[in-house]
Amino acid sequence: MEILFVDRKNYLEEIIIKSNNKYILHFADNFQTALKILKNNEIDVCIINADLISLNGFDLLSRIKKNYPKIIRVLITDHQEKNFSLRTFNLAHQHYKSPLTEQILKEKIEPATILKSLIQNEKTLTKLNSEDGIPTLPEIYYKVEKEINLPDVSIQRIANLISKDLSLTTKILQLANSAYFGISAKIVDILQAINILGLNVIKSIIVYTKVFTNLEKKRELKEIIETIWNHSILVSNISHKIIYHFTKEKELAEQAYIAGILHDIGKVILLNIEHDYEKLLKLFNINAEIDDDKIKKEYGATHSEIGAYTLAIWGFHKSVVDAVLLHHSFHTINYLSLSNVISISNRLSNIEGIDDLLYQSFYTKEDLIEFINSQELFTK
Repeated sequence: MEILFVDRKNYLEEIIIKSNNKYILHFADNFQTALKILKNNEIDVCIINADLISLNGFDLLSRIKKNYPKIIRVLITDHQEKNFSLRTFNLAHQHYKSPLTEQILKEKIEPATILKSLIQNEKTLTKLNSEDGIPTLPEIYYKVEKEINLPDVSIQRIANLISKDLSLTTKILQLANSAYFGISAKIVDILQAINILGLNVIKSIIVYTKVFTNLEKKRELKEIIETIWNHSILVSNISHKIIYHFTKEKELAEQAYIAGILHDIGKVILLNIEHDYEKLLKLFNINAEIDDDKIKKEYGATHSEIGAYTLAIWGFHKSVVDAVLLHHSFHTINYLSLSNVISISNRLSNIEGIDDLLYQSFYTKEDLIEFINSQELFTK
């Protein structure tokens, strides 16, 4: 992996030492040097410290996005200007507060470069990284992220941010009022809805809702978009139930819910990059299930691979990325990892009444595993 650090060399000594020559590293501390390195090398990732006085990080990101779209763009800053990161939110794939750590490099940035190799069609890879391909995370995502990371984080301020976006508010209230949460009274207050769902789930809903924004205007896609959304919510509900029912671990259950919501994001990205919707929709059936053999042949990657690559570029947790990548991998299930649970839930969602059955019939993991292994759904 070749990385261009547009930063001070001494700032990265610790990462260089720990990497054990794992990465090919390039350094620049000004605009022209950075452009020269980009021109003469196959850079995979460009990490820019936007606080360097001698460099306009905004202009460099713009140039990279236009001329080198396949490069993963990462912005680091400890700039205190309130709107600084919002000014560049549509140019960088990932944003971090400096100093950048080896853990972020290893867990957030490196996976995206590895998963890029799954996209075996150069035309598809170019489309994915074009203006009409994988979108950068929406502005409101970074606003919420910034608020979450404040020492005096305020749910009320986050609620105020979200309430300005009608479509997002509607989706959040819809989920908070779903039967899954067992709330008898109707939730009409966004603050209460956020408290029910949790901040990390809210962030995943922001991602999912905003990726659909450009597609919602296409009438021919309305039915399939709604089908994908409803299926994703059902899978997230089942996944959360299984994990929490058997582990009682809230954080793991929350990750399962997030992975469930996002497991079919690859289908949505395909709808973004393919303008011949009639051609693409022929590969979907009435339940929005897709023929991945044909998708692989046409686009050089399955929807699972495209989805995992997308989430990796956005810096999602590796466990969520892996779960999305493997959600169509089926084996005899003898344990309940996050990846297995998403895979299980994706199949169980086709069984009528499974939501209630999960709590009423399965008292131990062994009961659930025995049921799963007996189903024809898991033997195909």
